[in-house]
Amino acid sequence: MDKEIKVVFNEYVQRGDAFNNISLKAGEEEVAFLHSLNYSIITIYPSGNLANGTLYTVTIPQGAVKDVNCNLFKGPYTFSFTTVKSGDVNGDDQVDVQDLLFIASSIGPVEDSNSRKADVNKDNVVNILDLLAVAPYFNQ
Repeated sequence: MDKEIKVVFNEYVQRGDAFNNISLKAGEEEVAFLHSLNYSIITIYPSGNLANGTLYTVTIPQGAVKDVNCNLFKGPYTFSFTTVKSGDVNGDDQVDVQDLLFIASSIGPVEDSNSRKADVNKDNVVNILDLLAVAPYFNQ
């Protein structure tokens, strides 16, 4: 999964002394990344693709940023997310015929949260292309 991770503050911030101590982990293992700060957004760019079906944790330590009055961030702030297994559109942690049935039940324009999940290729319509996109991930 090739994505950026963004942390948004409600005001402009600048780098603090602990900015380089921001961390990204997969379980207990450190994940290599680059990061930047632009006004009120820290963007984390993992060095490689994030693995599917993996729990990741981001920690922004105390003092990583400060506001324009030099008030340090009073962290730490930690959040976690789990990447989704490719092809698992119904969320049961398996890629199987149930995923194809889920997609087939949503054929047509994207209109709700289920059809949004079924629109694997994100072209705003659920069709045979979405079924074909899931097929390579069967039983992996």
